[in-house]
Amino acid sequence: MDYTLIAKQIEMIDKEIEKLVAQKKQLTAMLSEEGLSSNVARKTYWDMAVFVMEKEKHPLHTRDTKRLIEEEFRTKVSFKSLSQVLHAKAASKKYFYKDKEAPNTYGLLKWNSD
Repeated sequence: MDYTLIAKQIEMIDKEIEKLVAQKKQLTAMLSEEGLSSNVARKTYWDMAVFVMEKEKHPLHTRDTKRLIEEEFRTKVSFKSLSQVLHAKAASKKYFYKDKEAPNTYGLLKWNSD
């Protein structure tokens, strides 16, 4: 077995890893300049809703949740679909609760003391 060849392959892999780490740092810096984070990779409505609610630190009306998701993630959100997701998750006591005082307003389940 040619151990020098293996050592050279390991060295090449190490160099490639260094390049990838540098690219990751550059891309992360670009996101930071835009006021974004690596959380933009989140795709589901409920993940994005959790993200904006955690950022706002209080329950939000569905309309506000939609607006904040669109601003934060620069993507279009269906109001009807988002409403259905929030309602279903709140009804199953997953992620969200429905605010009893305000219509179409949801908060993070971890905030609810009921």
